[in-house]
Amino acid sequence: MPGEENANIQRWVDWAKALIGADWPARREALIAFDRELFEVQPTEAEAAQHLFRSTIPADRSAWYVHQCETYISAPQHCDLMQCSRILPVVVTLGEHLELLRGIDGWEERAQRAFNAAADEIDSTLFEFLVGIAYVRDGFSDVQFIPESPTGATPDLLARKHQHTLHIECKRKRSITDYAKQERARRLELCIPVRDALLALRRDWCVDIVLHRPMVDCPSDYLAQRVVPLLRFARPGLLIDDAELTATIIPADWGRLRAELRTSSIRHDTYRLVYLLFGVYEPWRGCTPLFEARPRADMPRYFDDVTWAAAVICSCDAPEAIAAYARHFRRELGAALNQLPVGGPAAIHIGAEAYDGEVVESRRYQRITDEMMANVNFRSRDVKCVYCNIFSFEVPPHANWDMGEQCHYFVRHGGEPWLLRSRMLLAEDDIHLG
Repeated sequence: MPGEENANIQRWVDWAKALIGADWPARREALIAFDRELFEVQPTEAEAAQHLFRSTIPADRSAWYVHQCETYISAPQHCDLMQCSRILPVVVTLGEHLELLRGIDGWEERAQRAFNAAADEIDSTLFEFLVGIAYVRDGFSDVQFIPESPTGATPDLLARKHQHTLHIECKRKRSITDYAKQERARRLELCIPVRDALLALRRDWCVDIVLHRPMVDCPSDYLAQRVVPLLRFARPGLLIDDAELTATIIPADWGRLRAELRTSSIRHDTYRLVYLLFGVYEPWRGCTPLFEARPRADMPRYFDDVTWAAAVICSCDAPEAIAAYARHFRRELGAALNQLPVGGPAAIHIGAEAYDGEVVESRRYQRITDEMMANVNFRSRDVKCVYCNIFSFEVPPHANWDMGEQCHYFVRHGGEPWLLRSRMLLAEDDIHLG
């Protein structure tokens, strides 16, 4: 329920601000200035392309999370809704169970580090908190966070059950893969000439491109050579369909957009405008939009009117690219094993975000089940259970946020007594709408 969710968010915000303490006003002002420069200072035409490569997340990530949550409660029209969609599900759960978290020895030291000393580690720390709460809720006793040792490896948590102590290590994949970063950079290089051509020709189209060869192997002028020369004489419909490339032109449906603008302003930093104009909502695909519009003076993330628009959507379905995207988590598993002591039962929790659509996620699941656990050298660690929680966060056209979660888990060597009965960390079921 929205009211209960907002109460949990506010509870978490108050808790986090208390941890940050007297530094909060200054850090908040710096974050407001960051937002102002990003959304209110319009780049020149020469700067526009480079502006696409700029990060929308400041270095002070932990305070930025608090600021975004606080803004979502007090003035949601000013928050970064795309990022809030991945922050809020975690915060709602933690806000609901803060008393359980406070009952875990060692939580405060870990929280102080994440909010005040190592702001870029906030995602990992919040994941550790979710895991710790899961063990408390499942009936484990004496759950505690273990202080990090400057001289040796230590697990994140200890928990007792059946008169034995379980060592627990958490690994949160903190970002997209290097391959995904390379592909994103190349996609922007590829799409900018197409976007610029649509602007020069004043075509209110969405050019939908699917590459059948790895995007990172395409020269940066590939679409400039293959697509741009055809746009001058093209019509809506199929433009190219061959072994390397399928390109389709989707005309704008101004009726849907005008109908909505008659009653409300529209956010331009989500997929809503692209969905209304072109009927496309595939957030895992790269979208480069271009709008000529009148922004609201009091809400720079919103348009009062749109006079012209275009977009380029580009993705890749090459098997080699899908395999590269669908990396299994063996590296995280190996790093987790390094933190565990030899002897004594142990559990490993790996958390990751799904960015890449159903095809890639199906391949990723296959790799997790068929490859990650096959022939693993556990190095004398008595690992009883391994959990891989995969989260999907998005902003659908008709909701503020949407969250899904899957948990793939593995039980080893009589590990059933140690298996968590509730293995979802955020979802009661598979899907949650906010």
